[in-house]
Parts: sequence; structure tokens; C-alpha cells
Amino acid sequence: MKHRDAAALASLALLFTATPSLAKRVICISPASPAGSHDYYLESAEGYYRTHPEAGDAIDDSGNLTACLNQLADGDKFILIAHGTEEGEFHWNGSIYRGFGPAPDQFHPPAGIANIQVTICVQACHSNEQPSAPLDKPLKQNIEDAFKEGSTATGWTGEVEFPCKMSVEYDEAFDPDHGPTNPASQAEIDAKLAAARDCLQNDQTWADGAWDAQQTDAQAVIDNCAGAAGARITFTWCPAQQVQPGSGRGADIIIRFGCGVCALPGCGYGTYILLGPSTVPTVSHWGLATLALLTLIGGTLVIRRRTAVSIA
Repeated sequence: MKHRDAAALASLALLFTATPSLAKRVICISPASPAGSHDYYLESAEGYYRTHPEAGDAIDDSGNLTACLNQLADGDKFILIAHGTEEGEFHWNGSIYRGFGPAPDQFHPPAGIANIQVTICVQACHSNEQPSAPLDKPLKQNIEDAFKEGSTATGWTGEVEFPCKMSVEYDEAFDPDHGPTNPASQAEIDAKLAAARDCLQNDQTWADGAWDAQQTDAQAVIDNCAGAAGARITFTWCPAQQVQPGSGRGADIIIRFGCGVCALPGCGYGTYILLGPSTVPTVSHWGLATLALLTLIGGTLVIRRRTAVSIA
């Protein structure tokens, strides 16, 4: 009996200690080139993945692609973020590679990746296009072939951008000229928000910093903008998409930055969408408090003022 009990306990211990590791995302982001330069595409991509984390994420922007690849395990998702060209190449830390492999013009990955099966997402322009040389493969195929059979890769046709939606709203808590006893009129609010939008377009120094400083820098532009008191800005980083044509979408303003030093075809973009005025009424902090109070006493609140002027 004691032996059976001991065996049962040992089985239970094995059950709880042998839990398989969960698959994770390994995200390898190329540094800007030359070192220290500003690259809107790469930084916008980092902004998206940093603000939309998943459990176990490994995000590596060190520039050491070998070290980043060594973090992969069987079943993981490998995301490569770099600039791509129409000839099946990607830019990494100042060098250009025709995918992964043993050839002199290819990146030589660690040997261990040939033994792991992963899902691959190549976030680079033209990464799913056939190069002009008939024997060449699309970039995503050249990378997929370096991994264990059964791995799958996706890429892009055309150019890629990581958009960032910029929403400007009014908050009377930040307006020294107005408050609950002296609320701004709707016309005054609209004028403040229009002034803020104009200043953001005319002074784009807010885009010069790293992705995680841009919202703060944009707010500083608004704070120094005449007639924009109470305007507040929020950045929302969005997933990759094919580059959309045009400079505007209805009332939205598209501010698009190229990839800076990289001038070859296929460069990705950092795109900022300054959302236009919304027609959906909302209420201020004071209005919400009043609404809650009236709800408690069974009253009715008629909303006459709008503070938010943009929606995604």
C-alpha cells in the first residue's frame, strides 16, 4: 500500500512539474541605420508591439539578430521587423540580406533554427513578392526555408506602414479659463480643438523623438499653442497595413513620414492619422458626475455639450 501511495505521489509530482512551456512571440526589430538616426517605420512598429503585449513576449531591438533568433523554441511565432525591397532583400542594422541561408548575400542564422517549427510573420515591404531574378524566392519564402519543415511564413505585397491614430479631445480640467461654474461653449471648444490640430500640423517636432516620447512631445506642442487650452491628445498605435494612398480621409489628416536614411524602393512608413472632429456627443467630467447623480434620483439629463471631437 505504501509503495502504491508513493508511486501515485510521484505521478502527481511529474504531472505538475512537466507542464509544457507556452508558445510566445519573438519579435526582432532592426535598429535604425546609421546608428542613432530616426526611423519612423521601425519605431512605429515597436510602438505597436510594446503597447499591445502578449504573455511571454520577447522583443529585441538590440540589433543582434542571432541572439534574437536563439530565443525561439518549437511552436513560437517569429516576427521580423525590417525594411524590405522588391528584390527579396531585407535591411538589418546597416547590412542587406537576401533572406536566410548559407549564400554570401544571405543572413546566416544559428543552426538550431533548422530543428524548430515556427510561425513566421515578415513585417517588411514586398516580402511576399517574387523578385525579378527567376531563381530567386520571395523574402518570406527564403526565411521560411531556413526553419524546420512545417513552418509557415506570411509577408506583404507592396509597401507597409504602421499607423498611429492621434485623437484630440477637450478636457476642461486642463482649461484654466473654464470650469463647472464657467463652462466653455461648444463653439469655444471647437475653436480650441481646431487650434490644437493646426499646431500639430504646423509644428511636427513632436515626431522627432522615440515612439514612447511622441505623445508627451505632442502634448507639449498643444500646451504652447495659442487658443488650445484644455486640448488633450492620445496616441493609439495600430497594426501594420499596406500603405494607403492620399493625404487625407474625410476630416482626418494623414501625416506620413518615410523611413529617413533608407531611400531604396520598399521602404516602410510611419504614418500618423490626426483624427477629424466627431459628430458623436459626449459629456465632460462634470457632466458625467451630474448624470450619475441624476440617475440615482431618477432625474433626466439633457446633453447639450460635446467635449470629444475625434474617434477611431
